[in-house]
Amino acid sequence: MIQLFPLCLFAQDMITGRVLNEDGQGLEQVTIAFDHGEAVLSESNGIFRILLGPNQPFVNVTFSCIGYEQKKVKLYKGERDVQIFLKDQVNELETLMVRPSKYGRVRDYAAQTVTLNSFEIVTNPSAMGDVLSGLKITPGVQQNENDGRLIIHGGSPEESNLYLDGLLLFNPYTLQPKNSEVRSRFSPDLFRGVVLYSGGYSAQYGNAMSGVLQLNSLSPQEMKPKMDINLSSIGPEVSVITKHRAHSSRTSVGYQNMALYTEVIGGKSSRFHHYDQVQVDHFSQLILPHRGLLKSYLNGSLSSVKFDQKRINAMLNGSRLKEQYLYGYTVFTQPLNPKWSLYLGCSFGIDHIRGNSLQETMDKVSSKRFDCQGKIELKYYNESFTNRMGLENVHTDLESRYTLSRSYQALWQNELPAFYDEVGWSHGPLNLNVGLRAEYSSLLNSYNLAPRLYVGYQLDVHNTLSLTGGIYHQMPDDYVLRYTCRLPFRKAQVATVSYNFSKGLSKLQGDLFYKRYTHLSTYNLADGQPVAFGDLGYGTAKGVSLFWRNQWGDLDYWLTYSYTDTQILSNNASFLHAPSYNSKHVFNMTAKYWFASLHSLWGMSFFIDSGATYYDQFYNPSSSKTTAARTRFDLSWSYLPKDNIIIHLGCRNILGCKNIYGYEYSEASVRPIVPSDTPFIFIGLFITLGNTHNNQLNSL
Repeated sequence: MIQLFPLCLFAQDMITGRVLNEDGQGLEQVTIAFDHGEAVLSESNGIFRILLGPNQPFVNVTFSCIGYEQKKVKLYKGERDVQIFLKDQVNELETLMVRPSKYGRVRDYAAQTVTLNSFEIVTNPSAMGDVLSGLKITPGVQQNENDGRLIIHGGSPEESNLYLDGLLLFNPYTLQPKNSEVRSRFSPDLFRGVVLYSGGYSAQYGNAMSGVLQLNSLSPQEMKPKMDINLSSIGPEVSVITKHRAHSSRTSVGYQNMALYTEVIGGKSSRFHHYDQVQVDHFSQLILPHRGLLKSYLNGSLSSVKFDQKRINAMLNGSRLKEQYLYGYTVFTQPLNPKWSLYLGCSFGIDHIRGNSLQETMDKVSSKRFDCQGKIELKYYNESFTNRMGLENVHTDLESRYTLSRSYQALWQNELPAFYDEVGWSHGPLNLNVGLRAEYSSLLNSYNLAPRLYVGYQLDVHNTLSLTGGIYHQMPDDYVLRYTCRLPFRKAQVATVSYNFSKGLSKLQGDLFYKRYTHLSTYNLADGQPVAFGDLGYGTAKGVSLFWRNQWGDLDYWLTYSYTDTQILSNNASFLHAPSYNSKHVFNMTAKYWFASLHSLWGMSFFIDSGATYYDQFYNPSSSKTTAARTRFDLSWSYLPKDNIIIHLGCRNILGCKNIYGYEYSEASVRPIVPSDTPFIFIGLFITLGNTHNNQLNSL
């Protein structure tokens, strides 16, 4: 049995090392193949770790990467800090010679991105196996317990988008009760890596003012035949991976029900709290001739949420919501020749939500939404010059109805075609990217042009500097579009400067950013309903973030600090103010320790912030106050009694801190807004069956 752990879990059976080019720079995404057919990839900086079984004194390994010569090595149990050097491979085609870049760390916005693998996400005690929660430890990111969506560089939670293999993920969040954290719908073990673009991002991405999260699915080499059986305190799940020479697939069926958890622990803010979901997904890959690849994915779920919550006026509000969700995509990639490659992709999303008592007692809500996207892209590449150009269109069809004392209905369709072109030029340690994106909205009858600039410079093997500047547009949010479509795109002008140090297992990153908002949606309230819409809103967000990761022996730890000052005028506010979703000072710490003698991985996460601004029910500027500092402490324990069995125990907010995220008001009283359920305890048993009995911890 062989396991690859992307975390430093030094034990007597562990082999550790790095894959390097001829200049001593680490190479990530190198395929590491074993004799029996199993294969894994090196992580950032070329780091790899191989855990051998008790009866394996050595292993034969083949290292291969596009642009480098293949290398076969015999590695012995207990070897530490092995250095594997790969030589440049020169491919000659007539007069064309292509060599791999020696400055990949500054290409294509690389110096201003944070990449995590699925192992790093699921072993984060705060994440509980969720992709979104695992990103809280990244620089410039906040996440509130009463929402769960990402807050990037001071932007509101709806200012970022998620992509899967280059295509939009439509409504990627699960149905959740009021004041609870949403979760992403997708299992982390579907992905080889998660890339967060927060400082700036390519012209291929649009309709997001603050950030983009790119999820990259598994490669054919990473698909390993096996069956996973997961039994937990919230329900069972079974997944099966099959693999043939040119085709591989993964099918998963899961059921979640919060009844047991609610009965034993109970929702602190709800008299009755029930959540259940049935989910099925299927992912497949087909290797085509001439290095072509066809990927497809389908995810469907049925969900319901029921909870009775006492309102501030002492009335009991019984909310009942149901959701039907279906998402699918197909992606085709094909190298046309050594210089050109083709990308074709299409996706769709269907989301139907209905229920009652969402905002007020006895109200009714029904929302039907259909989205689809088509995309074509051509990319030219050589050692010093790249050109990426593409066309795409996103179609949206929304039918929404909200009924209380009267009925409010939104019926609209939108076509959002876009064209983008981005040119990259490299010369030695210098990399320059210039891009332009053009979009048009048929609903708004408005278009925009968004230039993007990225400059990266590699000072030496370990140090890089980078700068991004650009304009980013986004349509008004769905709440505003229920009432009017006569508004332009919202606009953000963003500039970011970053410094990055990386050596071995250590990484330091510092970011300075400034963001200027214009054309934000504004409106007045009359009898509780929005009227007099406009685009007079504006604001700024500026700050600094620091990130440090290091490993000391068997301990892996991450430290993040962010200072963010956001001042904004939008929605029904009549003055420039600090939004309630943003905290000026945030500190995060995550640590993991491998106890080899106990076959256990222990994890700990801690965060503290300086609180957030809130106002009275009249939104009076003079009523501005700040909540108390908020903090949370999470613990996790993963025990491996056998090679193919994992027992996992996790507890979020183990101290039971009642963090305050604002206040509710009535004529007679005031009540704090706190997360629905604290603490949250998770217990799971994970069993892997297969010829290799391979059970990496990302099965969690």
